[in-house]
Amino acid sequence: MGQVVRVVTIPAGQSDSDPVFTEQYRLASVYMPVSWDTAQLTFRGSFEQAGAYIPVFDRNGSEYVVVTAAGRYVSVPLLDLAGLRWLRLRSGTSDAPINQSAERQIRIMLSH
Repeated sequence: MGQVVRVVTIPAGQSDSDPVFTEQYRLASVYMPVSWDTAQLTFRGSFEQAGAYIPVFDRNGSEYVVVTAAGRYVSVPLLDLAGLRWLRLRSGTSDAPINQSAERQIRIMLSH
């Protein structure tokens, strides 16, 4: 099974990361930085890099949330976010984004 690690950055004072192209991969896990202002992790997706990024919801109509904390590794079921071509990570939810007090780099594992 092929895997690749990408680093996404949430700038200081922001809640959204830079976009990451998932290519033919699916998000498999998230490695949270040891410095993280407490917040859930949600996602925004787009078909194009410069396109509109919209919140990702599950099949039950709930925003897809990963409960995490500083310094944690969190596994994401491979099929849960399948089909997302471009992805942004968000600190907080679409209703309550949480700006990070400093730049945060988050490692994500993408897998086939």
